[in-house]
Amino acid sequence: MGLRSEIASRNASQVNSGALSERLTKRALEWRVVIEEIFETSRAMLAYGRCDGAPVVLKVVEQGSDEWRSADVLRALRGRGVVDVLEVAGGAMLMERLMPGQSLVDVVLHGNDDEATTAADTRAATTRAVTTEPAGGATAPAVKVLEEGETLTVTAETLTTRGFQVACTIGGQRVNFESARGETLRSGDLMSFPDGPELTSKKSGPSTWVITCRRA
Repeated sequence: MGLRSEIASRNASQVNSGALSERLTKRALEWRVVIEEIFETSRAMLAYGRCDGAPVVLKVVEQGSDEWRSADVLRALRGRGVVDVLEVAGGAMLMERLMPGQSLVDVVLHGNDDEATTAADTRAATTRAVTTEPAGGATAPAVKVLEEGETLTVTAETLTTRGFQVACTIGGQRVNFESARGETLRSGDLMSFPDGPELTSKKSGPSTWVITCRRA
């Protein structure tokens, strides 16, 4: 690459980064996100933060990127093996954040290719396993499987439109909780196993709840 081309490339990169940063800030204000940490990829910018006290991820992507409609893909899966999308607007989306979480890219970079492959296969299998629909064509509530310390953000829209199912697994033991469409979620213990996994619910905002998987 010649010097002129390299300078042009750097300038374009700086312009794109600045535009993404402006859009990220705009959406953070609009969606009441308190940003804690920001990451940048070649064609997107992500921010870890909190919305009404719940952990979330805010992502904005470049126009023309193959990720532009990624929110549509996640919403089509309705939380089955993937995170829930809380807000969407033109190349930007606000997603729940599972805690703890680790990028598979980091796993690969540390030389653990097999571990990353196994994790990806498990996630794909989970997605396939919960995409069945009940008789009559009604969509089954998504099953979200959490491990100790992980959380799930539930919105009023989720409760109103489809309900949800969540499971907590610790040490080979598992508890499940299901909320049918239209039910009201209460704060407190939802389901527990003596000296084992427990699911708790806490209201974190006017229309959001945080479900936590922990040891009873």
